[in-house]
Amino acid sequence: MSSRAALQRGFVLHARAYRETSLLVDCLTLEGGRVSMVAKGARKGKALQRRLLQPFTPLLLSYMGRGELYTLTAVEEAGALRRLAGERLACGLYLNELVVHLLPREEPAEELFAYYSHAIEALSTHHALGPLLRRFELSLLEAMGVAPSWARECSSGDAVLAERQYGLCVDGPVAASTLSTGAARIDGSTLLALARGEPQELAALPQAKRVLRYFVDLHLGGRALRSRELLRGPATPQGIV
Repeated sequence: MSSRAALQRGFVLHARAYRETSLLVDCLTLEGGRVSMVAKGARKGKALQRRLLQPFTPLLLSYMGRGELYTLTAVEEAGALRRLAGERLACGLYLNELVVHLLPREEPAEELFAYYSHAIEALSTHHALGPLLRRFELSLLEAMGVAPSWARECSSGDAVLAERQYGLCVDGPVAASTLSTGAARIDGSTLLALARGEPQELAALPQAKRVLRYFVDLHLGGRALRSRELLRGPATPQGIV
């Protein structure tokens, strides 16, 4: 069945050459989620379209077609390009890579779109990076429907207690008593902070990055992210992601 979307709010996540004159574009849209489309002729003769189809620019996208690959029929600027550089550019690319590799196609994700829009805006200012990245990782897991119940121990269903420690498994927190000697332990207070989802609180807890990294990597299935390499350096060999 053919589908059509008109003036859909969206952002380009990734674009690459397609055939002789076109671009294959992955986008995050407000109502359609992650959508892939062909921008016909965008590499030849359509200078305005080529200029607009860049990451970090708020757009209005119209497209039509069937299956998993649509045809872009129109694109309009819906806001100024967010000019990112250095570490902030790498953080923006990290968000884009996560969405491209983890969010299923055409899965409505309006809340995730709102967090993405906020994050890209904030990256162009002086906002702290940690809170932005942790909250986006958390919202992406929620949009995928794979975020565990942070406040409940997964096997027993018992409430997580702030003063106790826990391990992690694919289904969520597990009691520390089930862990082998030397296994990494997470404070219950960290898990409860994840349940509340407060960005500043998460950024203040080094364990929050470890927990979210565990679940993000679980669903990446071993796929390497180029943005992570860009975010590692001599001063911060572990990076912020």
